[in-house]
Amino acid sequence: MTDPLSDPRARDLIAAVPGELGNLASGLAQAAGDSALTAHGLSAVQQDPSWTGPAADAFRGSLARVPRQLGRIQSRLAIVSTALAAYEDGLVEVRAAFVRTVARLADAEARASSPLPAGGWEGEVERLRALAARLLDEFDALRADCRGRIASVDGA
Repeated sequence: MTDPLSDPRARDLIAAVPGELGNLASGLAQAAGDSALTAHGLSAVQQDPSWTGPAADAFRGSLARVPRQLGRIQSRLAIVSTALAAYEDGLVEVRAAFVRTVARLADAEARASSPLPAGGWEGEVERLRALAARLLDEFDALRADCRGRIASVDGA
């Protein structure tokens, strides 16, 4: 089995900053809430019986579709926000486990290559390499899930 750090996914995983995903997810959730609030306000204005006359009619006519469009925007932003938040949660766990595994692997490799009796470290090296490979596969699955959820926005 090869060195897990030579895998291009390892660079992506180690370089990932989960907090940035959380900030983006929070910003999108806020924008979704703002869209819903604006849609509600526009709907209320359109149905206000106290505002009458040509200006009211023109306003209502020009904005008739906006609350519905804002509702779709809110829904799409919420989907993306949720996808990013889920990705962040998984990324925190996988990234931490990968970093720990790589550190343990370096230690096991050093012990296995020592001129002193290795004491079975070769098996530990292979076990840790296999674990690192599984974590990289899990990272791939997290990214694919996030991409799939975001791609579903086109159908929302």
